Amino acid sequence: MASPRSPRASTTRTGGPVENPSGYIVDTLRAVCQCLFSEEGFESVLLVVVNRGGDADTTGAIAGVLAGAVYGADAVALRWLRALNPRIRAQCEQARQLLRLAPNQHR
Repeated sequence: MASPRSPRASTTRTGGPVENPSGYIVDTLRAVCQCLFSEEGFESVLLVVVNRGGDADTTGAIAGVLAGAVYGADAVALRWLRALNPRIRAQCEQARQLLRLAPNQHR
């Protein structure tokens, strides 16, 4: 893990995009936030953050959760949902149905 004094960590303090973010949480969250606040839409946020490379599965997972909270479950592209394993797709549909039942839901 990078320390705050390491060259890797100091290069992310410039305010520029975090390319190829490491597993270091500061780099990861900086990359996620940069994409979340600079991109338009769920798909764009995910594609840009994952295509930066590095610890892409972690940045993608965190960005997906936050973008999902911002844009809602309906923002997930249907082609992505159709490509899921049928069992996983069924679980996602169950989650959507539960969300519809929740009081005070924000859409």
